[in-house]
Amino acid sequence: MGEFVLDESRGKRETWRKENRGTPKALTLAVVAMSVMGFGLVGAFLAGNAVASKVAQSAGMGPAAPALAAIFHGPGVQMSAVKTTSGNWAGYADTVPSTAYGTITEAFGEWVVPSINCAKAHGASLNDNWVGIDGYGTGTVEQAGTLGYCSSSTATPYYYDWFEFYPYSASVGEFYVAAGDVINAYVLYNPYVTIGNGSGIYTLVVNDLSDYSASFSVTGTPNACTATGCETGPDGSAECISEQASQYLADYGTTGFVSCDSTIGGTWSGIGGHGTHATLYEISQKEGVSGKVDQTPSKLTTYDYKDDYFTITWKHYD
Repeated sequence: MGEFVLDESRGKRETWRKENRGTPKALTLAVVAMSVMGFGLVGAFLAGNAVASKVAQSAGMGPAAPALAAIFHGPGVQMSAVKTTSGNWAGYADTVPSTAYGTITEAFGEWVVPSINCAKAHGASLNDNWVGIDGYGTGTVEQAGTLGYCSSSTATPYYYDWFEFYPYSASVGEFYVAAGDVINAYVLYNPYVTIGNGSGIYTLVVNDLSDYSASFSVTGTPNACTATGCETGPDGSAECISEQASQYLADYGTTGFVSCDSTIGGTWSGIGGHGTHATLYEISQKEGVSGKVDQTPSKLTTYDYKDDYFTITWKHYD
């Protein structure tokens, strides 16, 4: 991925709830393409319904958010996480075997936008939190979330929403967010909708629960094609991730997911509660040359659903 340009001239777009507050002022985020396993910004790591929205006040992660109605509980079976490392990801991912591709139909996450510290930066730095389908062991990702960006050590941090159908299309800055805002986001895959000659659609939604005027929804279809491909994937993984999406990882202190859930084979559960239906990966970001750990997740605990809550700790810039 080259660079994102936030351009006020794009005007407004229709959102999930209503029109958003408009696009932000022009800002270019020079995003260095990540070389990890051949994928780039917000890219892949090789190795319809929102549910249960609550915020972990006891963990100091922000004010209570309006609750949404839960669909149904998953099996609540403890999973053993396979520990692994990435050059740009930290968090958790569920995967299914290739014979079960298409059975992952939803990824959901809720978090508080972390405040990033520009003063320590020695170059442009960025951090983004997102949820997605695909990306772990696949060549595409359908993902949505928020990001914080420092252009330099003297800059004021900026915070935005973003989404991407990697590697086909992406957008940053549908609306502003603020550090401390409570966010939920989800990716839905519906295989039963046929559009033109293509079957299956993806819906990506980001909601700012601290500001209900700030939310959006975007739909991708197999017919939404560019010269490089169409907005689709095998639906082989679901994940909740904190990512280094530029040359340096912004210092966010501690972030995490109050809820991280997925639907696999028609069963809704916390990311760690699917038992034998999926393989669970615990991912730490490790710099390939120095071997330093840049960010690492905590163990999973239960908040809304079995093993759906975890924190991520910033360790190092690169």
